[in-house]
Amino acid sequence: MSGILSIISPFILASNLIFAVLLFGAILSVVLPGRKFGRRLLQISVSALLLIGLLPLHIWLFEPLENRFPIPELPDRLTGIIVMGDAGNPRITEARGQISILSQAERMIVGASLAKAHPEAKLLYSGGKWKSSDRLSEAEIAGQLYRDLGIPSDQILLETKARNTFENALFTYDLVKPTETETWVLVTSASHMPRSVGVFRRIQWEVIPYPVDYQTYDGQPLFTLNVSHNIRMFDHAARAWMSLAAYYLLDRINTILPGPKG
Repeated sequence: MSGILSIISPFILASNLIFAVLLFGAILSVVLPGRKFGRRLLQISVSALLLIGLLPLHIWLFEPLENRFPIPELPDRLTGIIVMGDAGNPRITEARGQISILSQAERMIVGASLAKAHPEAKLLYSGGKWKSSDRLSEAEIAGQLYRDLGIPSDQILLETKARNTFENALFTYDLVKPTETETWVLVTSASHMPRSVGVFRRIQWEVIPYPVDYQTYDGQPLFTLNVSHNIRMFDHAARAWMSLAAYYLLDRINTILPGPKG
């Protein structure tokens, strides 16, 4: 299932779907039997691109996700800090010989900051290879970065097999075998936190959510003439909601939008 999802994931981006409809409509509009329907598809797809490119739809989609879990006050002592993957770029790291991180870099950075504030806690990064043929996993990049930042090697744990959120939780659980008396903090993007917490609860592991990598804030301008940015962020936000729906249908989370109380 994970392999299938990785193959089709580029095709479920909202902008890709709209572009596919636009292209199909353009083809039909020059074919005599389908001209009327083709023109209708063109109108719909162009209107959709204008809407997501000019209106703050991504903000309205992000806010319910990012505001779902507040940033908590942490206890004095922690057992461990779990950093969810999708923050490192193994291919550029390998090709250029220099650590390369993605736009979700806050996951790595805040994880390191918490580890320095809590030297008693293990710092665990979960992230596998993008493809089996890749030489490096995301976790190996994180381990190198954390050592460069001065975090002791014996404080670092690496889970190098996970390819998605469900595997992040499952393989991390298998690696550390947590007990009910332990206190683990979960660090991931705020928009990713509801699905992540839902998966951890699904495998009977209660963690403290520590959201990072926010895309919204109070007083954010509702109109910006930056079409490419708006479309890209809409893709990100829509994908977060589609992933929640998919995980709910796959029985990987117990509720469509996990929150602090369930």
